[in-house]
Amino acid sequence: MAIVRERIRDKRKRLDQCAKTLKALHLRLATTLSPLDWEYIDRATTAMGELLLLKDTERHKKKFNNLTTSKTTTPPPDPKRLVINLSNQSIDEPTISVISKGLNFAPAPRYIPYCDIIAGVEPAVRKLPVDLAEEVRAEISMALKRAKLPKANISRSEQAAIRALQRNKAIKVLPADKGNATVLMNSEDYHQKILDILRDQAYRKINRDPTDSVTRKTIALIKSCGLPTDTAKNLHPPAPDLHPPAPVPPRLYGLPKIHKDGAPLRPIVSAIGSPTYNLAKFLTNILSPHVGNCDHHIKNSSEFVKTLADFQLGEDDIIMS
Repeated sequence: MAIVRERIRDKRKRLDQCAKTLKALHLRLATTLSPLDWEYIDRATTAMGELLLLKDTERHKKKFNNLTTSKTTTPPPDPKRLVINLSNQSIDEPTISVISKGLNFAPAPRYIPYCDIIAGVEPAVRKLPVDLAEEVRAEISMALKRAKLPKANISRSEQAAIRALQRNKAIKVLPADKGNATVLMNSEDYHQKILDILRDQAYRKINRDPTDSVTRKTIALIKSCGLPTDTAKNLHPPAPDLHPPAPVPPRLYGLPKIHKDGAPLRPIVSAIGSPTYNLAKFLTNILSPHVGNCDHHIKNSSEFVKTLADFQLGEDDIIMS
């Protein structure tokens, strides 16, 4: 209900902004166009607005009726199917219950982290003009003064289970490679499987850390591209004398494949904080609108099944993955 109220408040705020914009546009067109042209545009836009409102109203009514008349209810998932214990330690019910909520679940805080909030906002505020920065600080200060702790969303036994998992260094808690499941694995087994991956000839040990060299090359490349100063500055890797500190090399970790025998790990490389991370994010925003526009792109498994339904193979044809 709190989320719904917040969505309603946000929508009303946006509607108010749109109404003000439309009013300003209305006055500008009325003073610019001739009376005949303005009357024609006013009638046309009013008719189109009423038509769109009618269509949206009917669509939402249909969706609401489907919700109220639907009798099929999805049973809650079994927590024991959401938690896969591959370790040699037994886990109790509170631990299963809290892990089954998912690794993105956020327990309600026991205190309001004033210092963390201020420290997170301050770097962004410093980039604003002085007057606007002080106004933002004043609004944040008032919001923090009015802030109240939310109600606890987990039991005391589940809180104790979280603390026990944090202290237990013999167990790794990982998301499964596929499926909405959380895996508990012995730390020794996890490290051994990571070492098995790194023994592949695709990887080799290098004599020194190339992070500084890649950082210098990245900065030189950004400077030579002729981008606007503000844009280029945001693409630079973090400098050693700033916070966060110097760039870090990408990090390797593994996700267990619980659908395969032995639960091997799928290697994942996280480039967050690396020298080229900001540049990669910038290029992603440019390239992502063009992804999926070619004839050979498949969005997901359902689309692949539909494509195969009309696919005819000859006797000598072979499908490869």
